[in-house]
Amino acid sequence: MTANTSIFVLGGEEKPKSEKEEWHRFTHAKVLRVNCANGDLTGESTYRSPPEVCPEERASILFKSGTLAGGRLYACTQTEVLILNPDDFAVERTWSHPCLNDVHHVLPDGQGGFYVVVTGLDLVIHVDAAGEIDREWSTVPGEAPFTRFDRQTDYRKVPTTKPHRTHPNFAFRLDGLLWVTRFFPRDAICVTADAPNLPVGVEGPHDGLVREGKVHFTTVDGHIVVVDPSAPDRPTVYDLNTFGAFDAPLGWCRGLKFLDDDRILVGFSRLRRTKFADNLRWLRKRITNMKADTNIYVAPEPTGIRCFNIKTKKQEFFLNLEQYGMNAIFSIL
Repeated sequence: MTANTSIFVLGGEEKPKSEKEEWHRFTHAKVLRVNCANGDLTGESTYRSPPEVCPEERASILFKSGTLAGGRLYACTQTEVLILNPDDFAVERTWSHPCLNDVHHVLPDGQGGFYVVVTGLDLVIHVDAAGEIDREWSTVPGEAPFTRFDRQTDYRKVPTTKPHRTHPNFAFRLDGLLWVTRFFPRDAICVTADAPNLPVGVEGPHDGLVREGKVHFTTVDGHIVVVDPSAPDRPTVYDLNTFGAFDAPLGWCRGLKFLDDDRILVGFSRLRRTKFADNLRWLRKRITNMKADTNIYVAPEPTGIRCFNIKTKKQEFFLNLEQYGMNAIFSIL
């Protein structure tokens, strides 16, 4: 497969009884340490948020996108930020606030604080080293933070605020500025300066991995879109669905990590039975025995990580993570 490379995977395990809605579906958050050379599990930990920071009934708990920096693993549930020791997964710090709802990413600032992408409120916040929110940015053009929301409400107790207007889901730094990836506008915007948006197109994006000055996004339908900020209207697009003879949709694509210049790890979460929704319209291209007003039935691929060579345009290997109880992937670190 590859040299002995350990990776961390953040996500969640589903409840034994299937739940249709994502905001009810997961029983606990999960982090795995996996050896890419042989697919062996070398470490794992599960986590459940305390009741006081969760909805009262049928709470869904999983890790969404995180960051590995400064010898620490930054993770987030929908309503908390956690700092973990990556050696033994001990929780060294937790932080929560009533404004947190459907949190999708945490990014440390290098000064003891961190940025939090609060997807449920279409918001990005900065938390200083003392644990105080000192900055807020709306991701909706022309809309101030909390225009549609009440500062007195504890949104940790609200199962969902969908539909979201922009669905921000990942923060990254580029040239000293803070950017955030937005699912519905299919772009990334700078929230700390007046700069042109970075269009992603294709489909709804996640991630925002900066490598050699270019930003790499995943799209849910299995593309990697590489945007050069100096020429944002000329992206490089890789359709991972064409990198092998696949019989079914690969899954909900989210999470990526470079192994080297040519090989990249990409996360795919198993597609679940669901009503045909607008943000799953890309399945029209993959599923033929389906009508828009009926349930989707597919023979889904399992949740796991695929290694693609973007030079040869081939899949090199697949790691099935369902054998380790991982049913959804958000981050590969």
